[in-house]
Amino acid sequence: LIVVVAVCILGLIIVFAVFILNGFVYRGMITFLPLHLKENVRFSISGIDAAAVAGAFTTVALLGGIVGQWLGGTLGDRMRREAVLVIEALGLTAFLFLMGLLSGPGLVVAGALMAMAYFMAQPLTTGLIAEYSPRRLQGRMYGIAFFGAFGVGSFAAAFAGWVAERSGTAIVFLYLAIIAAATILSALYLVWMARRRGPKGTAA
Repeated sequence: LIVVVAVCILGLIIVFAVFILNGFVYRGMITFLPLHLKENVRFSISGIDAAAVAGAFTTVALLGGIVGQWLGGTLGDRMRREAVLVIEALGLTAFLFLMGLLSGPGLVVAGALMAMAYFMAQPLTTGLIAEYSPRRLQGRMYGIAFFGAFGVGSFAAAFAGWVAERSGTAIVFLYLAIIAAATILSALYLVWMARRRGPKGTAA
């Protein structure tokens, strides 16, 4: 019993860490995605401002998030959420890295895949908070998680702006990829812990 409780507490802390890191990545990404697309996707429509075109491409990219949330929720119901989170973290890191390297239509595709990978994490991490939290404390645990994600995430815009001013928007996404890579290690550790925790289910 002591081992199970310790695993649940440590697992919850790691899930919080993933939640917060993803919040930081999201704020940095969403702040500079329109500008990055405007600078690196050379596409013009007569009579339409370039910023409006970039905004349209941003919408296209973020539509991938719809697929991501459905996919994350569906896979999380069928498999260990910890294992699916590893796949999500690998995809997010890879597509953020590609966004720092690509331009043109390939950048829009990478952006859509990146959004899909990012939003996969939402049903997974919220489900894991429920699994690792005692039922009577779940509301408070969600409050702590979102407070951390939005609180730490609020610094991402300033950080990304500092990077963009010195090195350009492409480097912003490379830095965000490095930060996202930390979630891969966290997710792998959760998989290892899940084996010790026993059958999938909500903590008592």
